[in-house]
Amino acid sequence: LYIERWLKAPVQMPDGSIVGRERGTPQGGVISPLLANLFLHYAFDMWMCRNFPDIPFERYADDAICHCGSEDQATALRAALDARLTECGLTLHPDKTKIVY
Repeated sequence: LYIERWLKAPVQMPDGSIVGRERGTPQGGVISPLLANLFLHYAFDMWMCRNFPDIPFERYADDAICHCGSEDQATALRAALDARLTECGLTLHPDKTKIVY
């Protein structure tokens, strides 16, 4: 209820005018980290626990590190993760996504 109200609340512009929101929340808004964590808890964390229970991982906001046992496992996880995030309307950042082994 409160998140919905927050997302629908109008925004006061620097000139003092009030503008209604058409969709979403401004990037960098104070609620953005909360919404990202709520979404990624299910889209990533729970998915990893269900599908790759033997691969430990850490996630901070939208950054994650997965500790794979082999390079082959890391390559397979990257492909599966790419497919999962595509299902959720997200993409892996090509410059930030790396396999380090």
